[in-house]
Amino acid sequence: MGLCLTGCIFQTDDGTIAVSSQLRPEAQSETVRIYGFDETHTGILENPDVSALLNAILSQAAAR
Repeated sequence: MGLCLTGCIFQTDDGTIAVSSQLRPEAQSETVRIYGFDETHTGILENPDVSALLNAILSQAAAR
């Protein structure tokens, strides 16, 4: 799905946890960025793009 900055509506649902339930407006309004990946509940853990993005975010935070 890629990066979503405003007006995001995701329809992905792997039958475990609906993505829509995780994207409450209250939570989104307090974020700086929302990153979405079209993955299953467990597939997200093995996605190399997710790992690379998370590592980059953590590196940036550590440098502050």
